[in-house]
Amino acid sequence: LHIFDAAHGNLGTNGIVGILSFVPGAQTNVEVGGSAITDTNIFVSNGQGGELWSLLEGVFAAASQTSASGTHYNFNAIEEARVQTSANGADTPKRGMSVNLITKSGGNAYHGALEYAFTNNNFESDNITATLRRQGVVSAPKLITRKDGGGQLGGKLIQDRLWFFADLRYRKVIREIPFAARPAGSLIHRPQHQFFQAYKLSGQINQTNKIIAFWHRYGDSEKRGASQFVPERAMEQNNAWGETYKAEWQATIGRSLTLSVQHGRFEHV
Repeated sequence: LHIFDAAHGNLGTNGIVGILSFVPGAQTNVEVGGSAITDTNIFVSNGQGGELWSLLEGVFAAASQTSASGTHYNFNAIEEARVQTSANGADTPKRGMSVNLITKSGGNAYHGALEYAFTNNNFESDNITATLRRQGVVSAPKLITRKDGGGQLGGKLIQDRLWFFADLRYRKVIREIPFAARPAGSLIHRPQHQFFQAYKLSGQINQTNKIIAFWHRYGDSEKRGASQFVPERAMEQNNAWGETYKAEWQATIGRSLTLSVQHGRFEHV
């Protein structure tokens, strides 16, 4: 069992693969700096794929039949991540990797953050040797642009009663496709876009009752499919989005009993 406090460290801000890279026994996508932002996430534990049990705020948010998940999360909004690679408890109906992500919440003090990152091919080098040049490889595909920006805000609506948290994020990556050339000779580009929204309301009705409302939405968009044999006009547009939401009631009964009732839904298209 591995629990990460994402609120006090820059763990996995590029996605779930960033968190899994810290987990012993877990294997996932190879990604550098958000280089595969729209790729399907892979969850493999101790060499075994499939049987994934992935939760966001306690709501199942993945396809359990395979080791893959088309769901992406904004890790800037995550406060805690719980990852288990073996010996799942009775509350997990699958034998594979178990993941539960909890988003940040508001409080009586306002807190927020803004961030923006940018890079391009001016910060890249290549490994094209003389041997490769003689074989016709004259250049490496360039990173045209990579942008990542967003912000979040949390705080109170009513002192000691009602709190909110909101987070927005947008990412963009454009790269050249290796060996996929236009008639004029320049390489074809692969544009990728990703956006996130996360909102959370927490209300303390009285000393023993609390309610929580949560909504998370993401979207992926990319144009792909070109190669040295497939022209730019034959590229396909791929769009996907997913929503996760829940309503939860938490209660304390007496001194030794707690109750949690939750209704949630996950949709992916």
